[in-house]
Amino acid sequence: MVFQATADAPVGNATVTITGTSGVLTHTATVALSVTAPPPPDFVALALSPTDLTIKAGSIGTVSVTATATDGYTGTINVSAENLPTGVTMSPTTAALTPGVPQTFTLAAAVTAQPATSTVTRTA
Repeated sequence: MVFQATADAPVGNATVTITGTSGVLTHTATVALSVTAPPPPDFVALALSPTDLTIKAGSIGTVSVTATATDGYTGTINVSAENLPTGVTMSPTTAALTPGVPQTFTLAAAVTAQPATSTVTRTA
């Protein structure tokens, strides 16, 4: 037996009685049923490609960012970067992502940029 709650089913608990009959015989069993609210729409991850990037001073590199939505999330996701090394810029500096649609960011290292290793944090 499959129970399925419609989107407008009220949240709550119920005791459902299942009855089986055959001729004069009757037996029942109960199941405790809980209907809970669906999870709110959300996005679960920001995926980067590549996850490691080396840029020579005076050069550029690109990173693609894709957001994954769950539970019917249809909004946009604002992203930006933190912890860029001195002399490195990112364009665009912020972007509104649509889930499932990759956005490419360009990182440019000035010719005066000093060698550095940095973990860039993406914020959404």
